[in-house]
Amino acid sequence: MGDFTSVRVSDGTEMRVYVARPSATGKSPAILVFQEAFGVNSHIRDVTERFAKRGYVAAAPELFHRTAPGFEGRYDDFDSVPKHIGAMTTDGIEADVRATYDLLKGASSVVCIGFCMGGRVSFIANSVAPLSASVGFYGNVPPELLGRASRQNGPNLLFWGGLDKHIGEEQRSALRQALTNASKPFVETLFSFADHGFFCDERSSYNPDAVSSAGAAGLMQLMPETARLYGVRNVFDPEENIRAGVKILKRLLVQFDGDLELALAAYNAGPNAVIRAGNRIPPHAQTEAYVPRVLDYYRRLQARKA
Repeated sequence: MGDFTSVRVSDGTEMRVYVARPSATGKSPAILVFQEAFGVNSHIRDVTERFAKRGYVAAAPELFHRTAPGFEGRYDDFDSVPKHIGAMTTDGIEADVRATYDLLKGASSVVCIGFCMGGRVSFIANSVAPLSASVGFYGNVPPELLGRASRQNGPNLLFWGGLDKHIGEEQRSALRQALTNASKPFVETLFSFADHGFFCDERSSYNPDAVSSAGAAGLMQLMPETARLYGVRNVFDPEENIRAGVKILKRLLVQFDGDLELALAAYNAGPNAVIRAGNRIPPHAQTEAYVPRVLDYYRRLQARKA
């Protein structure tokens, strides 16, 4: 179980942060968890505790602390939310991020994750704190913040819902282009039959069976036939999904004589596509973008370990 603690923000305000810690002692990785527009409610607290069970020190700051300390909105009462969102400023968000990051000093590494409004906050956080990675679920990054793409410290992992009427291809494309122009690594996944808020199991839009437009599902994006081949009983179980994905990548590395580029290309496009391309990266736009992004991320991690 987690608990609230108070921290002093640089603008003189006090902010509560919900912190959950792993049972294991010693140095642990840490994660900043940024709320939806409904505050650090039961769902966000639960997500924070889930990360603690996975070995992270997880901290969720109350981003509405200047206007509504302790605010917990209802998902069927959005009218109570806009005045608090409208009162937020980029300077204030930066100050809140730094105060929460300072609370986690001593962690082996620090990443962040945000949902909806928190997805935008994750993008800001990754530009002001030395984070190892940033994850954003359906977070709209407005044009005035796209310039921060060049200041992103860690790679971005972006999740979108294909049925999301709040964030369309225009907004997704703008963020994608900004990160590409800034030569910043990112990976994005569009779940075609998922709506806005699909991760939250307390919303009506929650869809635990959401899949990508190509039919891939789970963290390692397993196709149904591949999941069956590797004995995955529940493709949405993180441990099962990741174990299968690692086995697939290992097999592909053997098949392509340890060539990581070709193994990644085969993971994305299929081994037959690589073979048809003469044991080269297939001329598919998605694969040609995917391989260098993953390699860049991998090399950055290797450099940090060194």
